[in-house]
Amino acid sequence: MPVTAIIPYHSGQNYLDFCLASLLQEKEYLDEVIVISNHSSRRHAPLLITNDPRVRCIHVQEDMGYSRAINLGVERAKNRLLLLCDADVFFPSPGWLACHVAAHRKRDAVGITSSKLIDYQCGRLADFGIGRTARNHFHPFLDCPTDYPPTQSCRQVQMACSAVMMISKPLFQAVGGVKEGLIHFYQDVDLGLRLKDHGREIWVLGDAIAYHRCASTSIARASFQIDDRAQYTADNVHRMSVDFPDYLTENLSRHFGGRRPSLTYGLVDLSTVNTWDEFATTLDKWVQLVPLHRKLPFSRDCDSLFLMDMLPSKLHQHAQPLLFLVDRHLCLRGNMVWHNLRNNSNDFYIDRHANVGDMEQAVRWRAEG
Repeated sequence: MPVTAIIPYHSGQNYLDFCLASLLQEKEYLDEVIVISNHSSRRHAPLLITNDPRVRCIHVQEDMGYSRAINLGVERAKNRLLLLCDADVFFPSPGWLACHVAAHRKRDAVGITSSKLIDYQCGRLADFGIGRTARNHFHPFLDCPTDYPPTQSCRQVQMACSAVMMISKPLFQAVGGVKEGLIHFYQDVDLGLRLKDHGREIWVLGDAIAYHRCASTSIARASFQIDDRAQYTADNVHRMSVDFPDYLTENLSRHFGGRRPSLTYGLVDLSTVNTWDEFATTLDKWVQLVPLHRKLPFSRDCDSLFLMDMLPSKLHQHAQPLLFLVDRHLCLRGNMVWHNLRNNSNDFYIDRHANVGDMEQAVRWRAEG
């Protein structure tokens, strides 16, 4: 089953070079690579430093944006199987493409497969499917080690990132392609949700790994996000399923070994979560909580919180174990002084991406590599 890879490109030549160098190691299935060069009349038009005959570049003088670039690439693709590929991904070892092809062969219901994405800087998980709370999306297993057991095998999800995503050309065309009304955001999750109308599934693959830089182009996109989000939500709200409680239950069960602990926990809320009911309904089945302290962080998903500055000193003497609710558990790293003063091995955290773990694990968080 030959595969066509489609890479939309705007800027960031170095990353495109790394991407192509690693992508072209795939000899068994990769038959064609199409680079769609947006605004190629500008100084950031790519210079393809490869003589591989599988690669061709389509130069477009206007700035097409991601959606139109992908749709053009699909239109020109000669093969039935398509690999949508961002220009800032890197594949550390060959063989991953065969995992995608095998997944599509294995089940007729498979519509999309997506790679396990690793953060370029810290070497931890950046994306392994996308879930939904009542109000927002979340990224299960975000910041977990790459060998975290639940991410070692294939998993069905309701949405996934298109940084490395395989879909067949007939199915892509049947769902109407990538929606061009979404300028810079949510094109991938919109595409995935529309597969539900065709009874098809999305799977993330634990054995198909790619590093993802994310936001490597020179485009200023942030101003488009509110409008894209409103459009995407209005179009797909009837297709979304709230699966946050399922992920949280799975991770709580793993953390507590499948049994409810007899301890009462003091709740320290350092998150931006405003849908506490979603947590409470699930947590009530696992732990008894006593609210102790709440303080908003300075921004959502911030990468550091210093507990010595944010918490009253008396909390480190609290007799009962503590549950820390945060946005991302990486924000707790580096709090060794607090942890040593606290000295309670039963303290644990939950973050808004449904991750659960020991506080000692969190404060000792380190980059992988």
